Amino acid sequence: MAPYIAAFKLSDGDISVEHPGAEKASDVNPGLFLRIVNTRKRARDWRALNPAAVPDEELAKLMKDEHLAVSALAGSASPDDLAARLTASLTAVVDPKFVDFKQDVDAKFVDINQYVDAKFVDFKQDVDAKFVDIKQDVDDKFADFKQYPDDKFAEHEELLSVRHANVFARIYNSRVRHDGKLKAIKKERRPSSPSRAALGAVPPSNIPLAALNNLNALTDAQIDELEEFYEEEFAGQDVVARQEALGVFLGANV
Repeated sequence: MAPYIAAFKLSDGDISVEHPGAEKASDVNPGLFLRIVNTRKRARDWRALNPAAVPDEELAKLMKDEHLAVSALAGSASPDDLAARLTASLTAVVDPKFVDFKQDVDAKFVDINQYVDAKFVDFKQDVDAKFVDIKQDVDDKFADFKQYPDDKFAEHEELLSVRHANVFARIYNSRVRHDGKLKAIKKERRPSSPSRAALGAVPPSNIPLAALNNLNALTDAQIDELEEFYEEEFAGQDVVARQEALGVFLGANV
């Protein structure tokens, strides 16, 4: 019997993106879900550098794998139970990484402070007259250096918040049938230019995405506009295939 989610691997030389898949839906856990999401992101970034390296069908497979993982996690659990379970699992994965990163930054601050303090002692003995100006310059640089990890933490927190919200939205959308209402999926990519939509934005109201049955009526032009908005590709041989690719992205069963 075919596995619930087939293992995926795409490689070229030293570059490789992969996930192990799952034999049964019950084998899917939040850790595997994050692995699949990361694999799709790396494949998309690789495609941006080398379009020929990641064919449309491979990217579509990863989007389908992500949708299957979300559906397996949804299972028969209530939205509240599932939300609590996913929140605890995501926290367990993400929090240690932030702790390790902060400890590494703190250790580097200690080394830098020790180095600079020793240099200041020798330097003060030789150039007391210039010490005030130099100290001010160094303090300014330390302020900039400290701001850098703070900014990075803020960027990661914003991105995780958007992806976290989309996980629950996609789970909700996977249960919608017929003319049921869909939850909006927020943009998961930072804008490539100032004119593009911001991270976390929702699609413009002129494109009907509020109900499941709207998806089957979308035109190629409207899907092109959604690609432009999300900075994602909804690839397919015809408009029906592109509607299905969009549905996978939204977590909906087209």
